[in-house]
Amino acid sequence: MGQVFIQFLWLGCVSFGGPAAHIGYFQRTFVERLGWLSQAEFAQLLALCQLLPGPASSQLGFAIGRHRAGLTGALAAFVGFTLPSFLLLLAAAIGLGQLTANVWLEAALHGLKLLALVVVADAVLTMSRQFCKTQLQQGVMVATAAVLWWQPGLLTQLGLLLGAALLCARFSAQQPATPI
Repeated sequence: MGQVFIQFLWLGCVSFGGPAAHIGYFQRTFVERLGWLSQAEFAQLLALCQLLPGPASSQLGFAIGRHRAGLTGALAAFVGFTLPSFLLLLAAAIGLGQLTANVWLEAALHGLKLLALVVVADAVLTMSRQFCKTQLQQGVMVATAAVLWWQPGLLTQLGLLLGAALLCARFSAQQPATPI
């Protein structure tokens, strides 16, 4: 459990870019670097977490912690990953009321937004290479991205998820499922 807390605390301190980027960090850390779970197990947990309401990265962290060390590992992962953000938000809430307009602060915040964009793009590219192995999957990914660019929104996402699932189920070879 201590290892789980430390790994997630570290990721909570350095994982910028939001849920999509966090998922990329998790994949590199827990699949590639530490080997806590296989790529197939990671993909199954991610798919499950994406079906649930709320941020998939928080749910995935909880699931990875549970996979590694049971319920206490899940709680350690959640607390470790969210603690740095909580403390920074608390400090910001206390301190921002004291700040006046500052050109340097605004420039730094703009730079952080650009950094987050790069981190998210890297995570998306990494995950697309990991999860979209066939031409069908790659085509669905590109078409989905184009439709979401043209028509963003929750209903579009739900329709695309359903359509992609039906299409891939229809044309993909049946493979034996592995338990999570």
